Parts: sequence; structure tokens; C-alpha cells
Amino acid sequence: MVIYAGKDYQDVSRKAANIMSAQIIMKPDAVLGLATGSTPVGMYAQLAEWYRSRRFCGCCGAVMVHSTEERMMQCPECGLMEYPKISPAVIIGLIHENKILMSKYAGRAYKNYALLAGFSEIGESVEETVHREVMEEVGLKVGKLHYYKSQPWSFTDTLLMGFYAELEGGEDITLDQTELSMAEWFEREEIPVTYEDCSLTNEMIMAFKEGKIHY
Repeated sequence: MVIYAGKDYQDVSRKAANIMSAQIIMKPDAVLGLATGSTPVGMYAQLAEWYRSRRFCGCCGAVMVHSTEERMMQCPECGLMEYPKISPAVIIGLIHENKILMSKYAGRAYKNYALLAGFSEIGESVEETVHREVMEEVGLKVGKLHYYKSQPWSFTDTLLMGFYAELEGGEDITLDQTELSMAEWFEREEIPVTYEDCSLTNEMIMAFKEGKIHY
């Protein structure tokens, strides 16, 4: 679906508000599923918020105008062009033999098991992000990488890219306690996770648990 900014600002904002309001009576996991960027509500919500937050030029302060040719905001005074914000991030299934490393976040409301993850820095490839995040969060080295799939995530304007990574070297964990409350290796048969949402993290954990991933 292609929607150009000059034609769809009010329509997108209205649709996003209507769809999100309609989900209040639904279960939390249903809202989560509808709000991923690959669904209409996710796209509308993300685009509406981008329009709302780009009303003024960040360079000179003038009112931005909508392009009639593409999804873009432009300043009529200084010419600054703004495209929708998309932040690349990685989800990392770190594997060693028949085990996968799972963790829990520190200081967050979300208390379930997750995989290591992080945003790419300026000047960094997503592959370099995988190596850096693993070293920063658990002090481990990564060998071969295997790309799995991607998923847009509207809550944080993020494009998630999932990788399975093979451990290189020792498996002893050095935990970054500012980011994680725990990190632990789990044998495939002992993974305490079930299907619970539409997240890429859950899908990757379950794919490994069910024996679909072998390297």
C-alpha cells in the first residue's frame, strides 16, 4: 500500500485514531498483533505520529509542507526534506550447540524472557551491531551470523532484523546489569517459553525450541 503525504495526512490520522480506539475492548495480545508495522493499523499509527511530530522544520522552525510526489515533508524556507523515521535494530538468537541464550531486561515492565537486542549506531552495519551488542550485554564473542527475517515495529519506529549467531569462544557470561537482570543458556528442550505474541523475538525462540533451527 502506497500513501503519499500530500493526499493522506488527515485520512491517515483519522484511520489511526479510529482503529486504535476500536482495539480498547480487545485482548492485549490482539492489540499487539494489530499494532505491528506490517498491519494497516501499525502503518497508520506510525505515519500519523510522524506527521504530527514533523509539523515544523528542525533547522529553521518554518512550517513544513507535504510533498505531493512522495511520502516526505519539506521546508519551504530552507529546503530541508524529512522522510519517515525508521530505526534499524537487531534481535539476536545466540546459539551454542543445543543451547540458546535468553535474557530478561533490567528495570522494565516487560518481565518475560527475551533475546539480546539493540539499535544500530551511526556508521555501523547491522552485522557489526550484532557483534557489539552481544559483547556489551553478555561479554561473549560471535562467530558466524545467519539472517532470519525482519519485522516492522511501530511502537518505536523500528525495523527489527533477526539474526541467529553462533558463539565463538567460551560461554561464560559477563552480564551488563544496567541493561539486563539476567542472561542464561537454555537447552532446546528446556526453554520455558510458549507462543504468546506476534513478536519476532518470540517467533525466533520458538523456532529454535521446535528444532527448526540448526547450525
